[in-house]
Amino acid sequence: MIEWLMLNKRFLFGTAERILFLLVVLAAIAPSLAHASIEKEAVSVHKGRVLKLPGNVTSVAVGNADIAEVQKLDPKHLYVLGKRVGETNIVLCSAQDCFKTIEIEVTPDLEGLREKLHEVFPGEHPNVYASQGAIVLAGQVTSVEKMNGILSIAGTFVPQGGGAPVVAAPPSTPAPAGAPAAPAGPASSHIVNLMQVGGPQQVMLGVTVAEIS
Repeated sequence: MIEWLMLNKRFLFGTAERILFLLVVLAAIAPSLAHASIEKEAVSVHKGRVLKLPGNVTSVAVGNADIAEVQKLDPKHLYVLGKRVGETNIVLCSAQDCFKTIEIEVTPDLEGLREKLHEVFPGEHPNVYASQGAIVLAGQVTSVEKMNGILSIAGTFVPQGGGAPVVAAPPSTPAPAGAPAAPAGPASSHIVNLMQVGGPQQVMLGVTVAEIS
């Protein structure tokens, strides 16, 4: 009985010591965890952005220098250049610890594409997005011909080395009522076409006139 009590006493003291040790470790790393943060930023390929830095940054590290190049301009500003479409991250460190991560997504030049589409097709308003390095076009357009034109212009904004064929729109000849839609052209891994042709639809009605005597 005495031996059993002594064993349980040692077990309890050992457990208490382990718990105390874990609490001390958590207390030591808690300040770093409390101040750690993640931020997301987008940069166009072959273009740069200036990001504001906290005043205590002493060093900067980039995950993949082939995707984005970083340069600390001064204690409060960081220059980020998009070199290749893709994703990477930047870690900011102070003299004590690394306290912030910036997720960087390098995309095709979406703003330039929006401006060019507005210039060429002022009456069309397709939505332009980026997803995993691809250009995504969505929304309604007024005709198949303009849809094809928008896709062609978007193809010129695919970065070099990503020259997959652009998605082709269906032929402009309307299909008979009830017939299945014509299949789209070859798929592209760099342009995703989610656009639809909208506008008023014409309905043809057949009328038979009978004379009753």
